[in-house]
Amino acid sequence: MSIMFKTALGLSVLTIAPAAQAATYLIGPVTATASGNMGSPASTVLTGALGAGARITGIRYAMTMTASGDSYLSDLAILFGNSEDYLVRFTPARDRLEGGTVDLTGTADLVDMGLDFFLLGDGVFRLEFIDTYNAGADPARGAWTDTMFEVTYDAAMAGVPEPSSWALMILGFGALGGRMRRRGRTRVAFTA
Repeated sequence: MSIMFKTALGLSVLTIAPAAQAATYLIGPVTATASGNMGSPASTVLTGALGAGARITGIRYAMTMTASGDSYLSDLAILFGNSEDYLVRFTPARDRLEGGTVDLTGTADLVDMGLDFFLLGDGVFRLEFIDTYNAGADPARGAWTDTMFEVTYDAAMAGVPEPSSWALMILGFGALGGRMRRRGRTRVAFTA
């Protein structure tokens, strides 16, 4: 195959391949409460639309957490996921077996941790604040104030080519057809 043919074919394939675009989604500042595990009516749930098929890759956070009553700071957690299921459980003060208030900041690279996940076709990103100790019957004992998240994700790009991509594909397929047509002819030399 000639260099021109390979280049045209390669460019036509590249234009139809879906690509990913890195992006961030900012949440906050938020004030949230928690009373009980997932689905408790006293727990705060937040959602955002990031796009169908987006891959959640990391989280940066800054928060003030308060555990009161019988709840410990280690009982307070945040669930991250898509519209159907929570796929990551984040317990920022997991070693704090006490009540009170604490300020926390940090990052979590979900890819390195093997916890990255994809959103469904509706593109909804969801998080819920929970208190794993409190059964939900009591008033909320977990509280977050001045809480901010920066969610990093790869937005899935649509697989439908733009008009300029169509033109490049047609050029590539035209070069392919021309090359095949030229190859089909054989030249025979007649001698007398």
